Amino acid sequence: MSDAFISYCCEHRDKAAKLADLLSATGVTCWWDQDLLPGDQYYDIIKQQLWSARVVVVLWSREASVEGRTWVLGELGIAAKAQTLIPALLDDTPLPLNAHPFAAADLRAVQFRPGEEQVERLIEAVLVKLKRQYNPPSTRARRTSSYGADDDFESAYAAAGRGDRGVKLYSLGRRAQFGTGLPTDLTRARLCYEAAAAHGHVGAMFHLATLLPEPPFKEDGPALRWLRQAAERGHAAAQSNLGQLLLRSGQARDARGWFRRAAQQGHVKAQFNYGLALTKGFGGPKSLPEAGEWLLRAAAAGDSKSGLELAKIAQAAGISAERVLRLLAYVTASTVEERDRASEALRQHGELEPDLA
Repeated sequence: MSDAFISYCCEHRDKAAKLADLLSATGVTCWWDQDLLPGDQYYDIIKQQLWSARVVVVLWSREASVEGRTWVLGELGIAAKAQTLIPALLDDTPLPLNAHPFAAADLRAVQFRPGEEQVERLIEAVLVKLKRQYNPPSTRARRTSSYGADDDFESAYAAAGRGDRGVKLYSLGRRAQFGTGLPTDLTRARLCYEAAAAHGHVGAMFHLATLLPEPPFKEDGPALRWLRQAAERGHAAAQSNLGQLLLRSGQARDARGWFRRAAQQGHVKAQFNYGLALTKGFGGPKSLPEAGEWLLRAAAAGDSKSGLELAKIAQAAGISAERVLRLLAYVTASTVEERDRASEALRQHGELEPDLA
């Protein structure tokens, strides 16, 4: 999982990209929705990344506060509840009430360049939350340039050959894949991922598997080999994807094992699939109590299908639909007030709050 999650509205995508680059230059791994891949279930992945991040930087603006645009506000609420929030003001729009206990970074007049006072204060705040040492920008200059700050891919690729080659090539590959500071070029992205994967970078192995042109389910193909290597080295998304491919090819037992490993790392889709395996008994014995636990965790992260499966389990076990609804209200609460109301409803019926640790 990433160190930091960046929340923003689409009008400020360029600012989010610049902030991610600035934080990455200090060694902070960042996640923002440009990291989504085609076919990803974005709601599940965003929830997973948001809950697992140790720091959540919310770029707050007038556009983010517009009624009906609830994504940024919802992410801010979750981060405030988790005590991971660092609000950053892009204009004079007041912060919502649940963000008031948190001091905000003032980014209203910055260009998102290294050395700007307010930018450096934000970087320092992130590093403090991560319990890491802050270094002034002069000590980061060579590292930033080694990622290729200009738009010349060739010079950036050559610069990536110095120092931590796997990390730098992976970063350059993502820039080429998603068009961050470089023209989008999947061929160049694949070239970077291949080189980074050869240096042992697990994220590069996973992304390389998704970009190779051949079907990833081909047993003797490089796409499946890279995916399996990433999974074996602990990459949760690779483990989940490998489980799905194995399940489609009739290898239910192996698929179930990979779902379990990814679920234990907090991968929401894998939690649902592992819960389903325990419910239906594919790849191993049934266990409705354990299935309920995993489906409840997935439901807590916003997976709606898990709620439906929980209702089926409850019906089979003779548990009332009302009790299931009370549990779901608790685990899916997005504000402190909603969680308190759901907790009180459980207490009134003599029911314990679910343990989602």
